[in-house]
Amino acid sequence: MLYRIVAAALIFLCTDAESQIYGRADIVRGLCRPDGCDEFSVLDKQPVIEADHGILFRTRVRTFLANSQGRKDLGEEEGYVFCSATTPAILSKQEGQTVAFLLAPFESPAKRDNTNFYTLYFSMCHGIEAGRAAAKDWRSVAASLNYKVPMAQSQTIPLSRPEEVVNLPPR
Repeated sequence: MLYRIVAAALIFLCTDAESQIYGRADIVRGLCRPDGCDEFSVLDKQPVIEADHGILFRTRVRTFLANSQGRKDLGEEEGYVFCSATTPAILSKQEGQTVAFLLAPFESPAKRDNTNFYTLYFSMCHGIEAGRAAAKDWRSVAASLNYKVPMAQSQTIPLSRPEEVVNLPPR
């Protein structure tokens, strides 16, 4: 009986730490819902253009859905990330047009649905551990990295080309 109690206590105490291990060091877990947890792995990140307030990178990410049946590979996605402490953004191509999701890490109230954007952004711009921390509390991660984003709410804007993001003023 004592062994069961000790085992149960160890499982309870290790759950949070184990939830970030996943069996692969390169995988970061984002938002969890009843059907499973979104996960991803950054496969490639290449610089495109540098500005005085950030760097635009072309990225390639593999996405997964993890649940009680295991991890399902959802394929690769290509996109861009603008690593900037004043104008952070994740960009993608949708129907031939570039769409920028401008992040506002101090938006109030914090929108749980945006967790994957922040987890992905901080993983690509500051490393896997920053991404894992952002999955739990992206505001603290942004504050610890001295982000100064004046924008009150995250927003999506269309761009003609990904490179245009470097010319956006802090909002």
